[in-house]
Amino acid sequence: MKAWGRWAAWLLCSLTASLAAAAGISANVDRREGTLQDTFLLLLTVEGSQSAEPHLPPLPAFAVHDYGRASKVTMVNGRFSSSVTYTYALTPKQLGRQSIGPASVTLDGKDYLSAPLTVSVVDAAAAPEEGHSDDALLITAAVSNKAPFVGEQLLYTWRFLRRERIANAQMSQPSFDEFDSEALGGQQEYEAIHRGQRYTVTEIRQALYPLEEGDLKLPASTVQCEVLTGRRDGLGSPLDGFFGRGSREARTVRGPALSLQVRPLPEPPANFSGLVGKVTLQASVSSTHLRVGDSATLVLKLSGTANLKNVAAPNFSLPKGLKAYDDRAGVESRAGESGLLQSKTFRKALVPSVGGILQVGPFTLTTFDPNSQQYQALSSPAVVLHVTPGEKQGGDKVAAPADAEAGPAQKVAVEVLADDILPNAHRREAAMAAPALSPVAMALATALPVALYGLAALLTRRQARRSAVGRRRQRRRRQARAQAQAELAALPSAEQAEAISRILRSYLGDVLQLEGLALTPAEVRALLAERPIPTEVRTAWTTLLARCDALHYDATAPQRRDGSKSLRDQALELLAQLDTYL
Repeated sequence: MKAWGRWAAWLLCSLTASLAAAAGISANVDRREGTLQDTFLLLLTVEGSQSAEPHLPPLPAFAVHDYGRASKVTMVNGRFSSSVTYTYALTPKQLGRQSIGPASVTLDGKDYLSAPLTVSVVDAAAAPEEGHSDDALLITAAVSNKAPFVGEQLLYTWRFLRRERIANAQMSQPSFDEFDSEALGGQQEYEAIHRGQRYTVTEIRQALYPLEEGDLKLPASTVQCEVLTGRRDGLGSPLDGFFGRGSREARTVRGPALSLQVRPLPEPPANFSGLVGKVTLQASVSSTHLRVGDSATLVLKLSGTANLKNVAAPNFSLPKGLKAYDDRAGVESRAGESGLLQSKTFRKALVPSVGGILQVGPFTLTTFDPNSQQYQALSSPAVVLHVTPGEKQGGDKVAAPADAEAGPAQKVAVEVLADDILPNAHRREAAMAAPALSPVAMALATALPVALYGLAALLTRRQARRSAVGRRRQRRRRQARAQAQAELAALPSAEQAEAISRILRSYLGDVLQLEGLALTPAEVRALLAERPIPTEVRTAWTTLLARCDALHYDATAPQRRDGSKSLRDQALELLAQLDTYL
């Protein structure tokens, strides 16, 4: 046993000494000359460690991809050696002689450097033909129209065709900086015949919208991969690649670059929407028969091949006595054989304040048709609402809505149409004027004090009720600010636009004795203009309400910039300012 222990100790010492003696780093490349379509394999071998990783030098003339590592421990004539080989694929970006500086590694606190290397990148026409320079791996790229108009949709189709087994494929597509782009579905795989050969095809499609006129370029795309081949001893089988017994050869496949001549649009009309392509316009309403105060949903839908993401709602006329409140617009996309089909839906809540027949629309939108190269005016017929007056509410007085022409500030004005019916005193007055008191007159005279007492009691109760209402209104006014501040402080987010807008409108309703939640920014501006409030305070209120509405209904609205006050802080400040004037 002691002999075995001494032998093990000697073996460990020998292994440690041999490994230490072999410490260092070396560099090599699989080729010294290639083209822009080739890939150079850089092999860095670290001797004496299984864990120390090398540091690459700066390689600005190449695109670098890590292809992994391989470890090896050998024993020759009783001497052990350990090494790890790190493989990197270098794809050249420019022609000429390119330097690969020394790589470095640190072993046991000591730095080691490899020798520098130089490779030549030559033009493909001058390069000797290599074994993989065939049509086994191909990239094709095409656009549906090489002379589009600004904003017109293009279909960009990219295909990678292969007749060999590959692994570790990495694709580099061209940038679409000068286009607005959207993917047309996911990546597709299928079999196809190309130039008489059967290929496995990977296809990717994009919808492109040119953003500016002139000559635009789509640079070449590349695919870097490893081609799986059989064993080099000639004893390979179809399962070699699966069990890892075959070899791998790095390849870089480069596709074609494309050029486009983007044409400008003709001089547009004043009402041009900015849409280029085939578009349809439809308008509908959820209900055509309403009562005053009810709401119906107006739906405007645009569909077609144009880029609908940033288009505004179509123009239409709104009659007096009808208000429209915007809801958030929605965009849907669907991939078709001819390109991307989009639809955008605008929804508006319509609330009538007067009865009668109200016509909304017609709805119009001006687009540009690339096929006819002319501007077209789209239209949809108007929708007609049949509005009946609301049900009469019980109470002391009967009220009618204010004249629509009086402006938004008059929306809560009350016009007295009739008082309650009071006891008829004509007969009583005639009896009192009679020269002689008949029995009937005596009865009336006797009942008169009772009637007067009852009338006085009625008037007293009415006055008390009005006083109680007045006290409740005063209390509502006093509590409005405290309640609004408490609700703002309880919000989970300082940028919760919809809740802040609701709190501010409720505060105005409590102070002005109105239905605050129904107020629009324009109505707020008109109501505040009637009171001795500074212009800057009125402007700040309407601006904040409009911004809250924009953030709530429009996801593309700009958010708060760093350093500016939050929506909640602005609301608290405006509450304190306005409360001193109301």
